[in-house]
Amino acid sequence: MVRGPREGSIPPAEDQRRAGAARLKDVDALERDDLEVARRTSPEDRARNLLALIRTGFRLKRAALRTRYPSESAEKIDARFGRWLARDDEQ
Repeated sequence: MVRGPREGSIPPAEDQRRAGAARLKDVDALERDDLEVARRTSPEDRARNLLALIRTGFRLKRAALRTRYPSESAEKIDARFGRWLARDDEQ
């Protein structure tokens, strides 16, 4: 016995394509909005935002190190962070 499509089943390929195109339009609208906001943002604010993101990244890396090495002292975590920061990934 052949069964037809059920409610909640995966839609046919054409419906999936249309759904994907609709999501891309949503992303495009968000990207346009992001670009517009970026154009209106002063260079000083962009630099301030960048520095805040870098500081947040450093705090997250330190937290990850503390999680990975819970028994290490703060000094050892600082040393690990310093080595991570000084490494050269370009080689």
